[in-house]
Amino acid sequence: MIKLYADEDFNYLAVKVLRKMGYDIKTAQEAGKARQWLDDKAQLAYATSSEGCAILTHNHKDFFKLHTENEHSGIISCTHNKNYKQLAQRIDEQIRNVPQLDNQLVRITKPPPESKRKKKGW
Repeated sequence: MIKLYADEDFNYLAVKVLRKMGYDIKTAQEAGKARQWLDDKAQLAYATSSEGCAILTHNHKDFFKLHTENEHSGIISCTHNKNYKQLAQRIDEQIRNVPQLDNQLVRITKPPPESKRKKKGW
């Protein structure tokens, strides 16, 4: 299974659910990288070189740019979702059968509210 590294602002409750699903995840806090004002490039470099992990983030704009400019072990960019169980499930659905994420950017989006899904025929 793919190793993951959750950057400082990633939802910790989603991390806990992903761990219950069997994912090996280290958080920035656990790695001693929190509250150090490390920029996104440094976080990505740490996840890739020190941990060999794909990074979990909510910061799509900056990580999309880093994706195009750097080699990495994978970037999983997620929209904010207060439903942390749903967030974890959507991550799992996207990466469960992927053997590796090297140099890939995976975008996880929050589904539209139920009312919008019905209007669009979801």
